[in-house]
Amino acid sequence: MIYYYNKKTDKIYPLSFNHNKAVTTADWNDEGNLATGDENSSLSVTNKQGEPILQNATLKSDPKMIKWARQKTNDNKNSYTTISTVLNNRTILIYDIKKKSNPIELALDSDYGNIVTYQWFGDGYIAIGFSKGYISIISTHMNEIKNEVHSMQPFKTGLDDLCVCEEVNRIAIAGENSVKIYDTNLWSEIVEEKIEISNQAGRISKIQWSTTGHILIISTYLGSIFAFNVIVNDVFAVHSKNNINLMDFKI
Repeated sequence: MIYYYNKKTDKIYPLSFNHNKAVTTADWNDEGNLATGDENSSLSVTNKQGEPILQNATLKSDPKMIKWARQKTNDNKNSYTTISTVLNNRTILIYDIKKKSNPIELALDSDYGNIVTYQWFGDGYIAIGFSKGYISIISTHMNEIKNEVHSMQPFKTGLDDLCVCEEVNRIAIAGENSVKIYDTNLWSEIVEEKIEISNQAGRISKIQWSTTGHILIISTYLGSIFAFNVIVNDVFAVHSKNNINLMDFKI
């Protein structure tokens, strides 16, 4: 059973359906809809009132890393009806809750290894990170969905996480106790922005950009948290004959 807590009314109320087994993955969208997946290989969606939109849809295997997305469509209309999830650590299932009978399953090169993480970005693109250190960029537009837009192998021994920031056209990719930064326009590494983490801090567990893309947060499995100012604004100074105070400088 899943319960919602409304902090405005200080009330707890149950969703109007039950998962048969433990819920292992979930994601909210901006409209307040909650997508959940369980150990019984089923997918469900409820609205913010706890009412079912999709109830216990059967999948091929247990879903992992459920995410909502605004999928690019041929008529360029975007809507929050698309859910993606990882199946068998190898494929990404794209499931439109308005077209329940026709999900799309994306199988990528098996030489890349297992899927470690992925993120939707831009106009219907997905960046996928693999256990053998590869990154694959794919489009979900129907005319392009079978094609890989770009691929690369930033790391040879594995990959821990990735994060895209559209504000600054950057993708950060973590692995081998470091974070490499790539320009998403040219898909080239920005070598001077690479971040190194000491072995004593532990293996990187998660990376996240700030909203503006100037700061990158890094956490490790040993509990360390780092914040790096990756992109620095231009510095301007205003000079006068009088004494200059700190308010004369803007960063």
